[in-house]
Amino acid sequence: MPKIETANWTPPPDEYGRRTYAGQRAAREVFDDLEAHLRSIGYLPDEYFLFDCHNNWGNGRLFPEDGWLTCQVDYGGSEGIYLDIALEYYDGGQKSEHFATGKTLDESGAAMDRIYPTKNKTQT
Repeated sequence: MPKIETANWTPPPDEYGRRTYAGQRAAREVFDDLEAHLRSIGYLPDEYFLFDCHNNWGNGRLFPEDGWLTCQVDYGGSEGIYLDIALEYYDGGQKSEHFATGKTLDESGAAMDRIYPTKNKTQT
């Protein structure tokens, strides 16, 4: 899987091959890259995939420098499979904020594999 950059990097004008840190990217830009990647490999949830702009992530808030995304996938109470993505980071302690939600109406095992693929599945 390609790395999705969370920071902006620029090459310095006098050196070739080195990059200079130029600050963090907006959280929305990171989401857009994630959505494009999921679409390109066929893993984008087919019902919807929504960015959580209500936690101020959509107001130009920058992706935290030490941040990472985690996901939880589960069958819905009435229909479909849900993908919930949280942004984890440190700010005087570990924080977790909702980042995005995806949903597919298909409840099959194949749909679960598509929305949450793993290389080494085990039966429990």
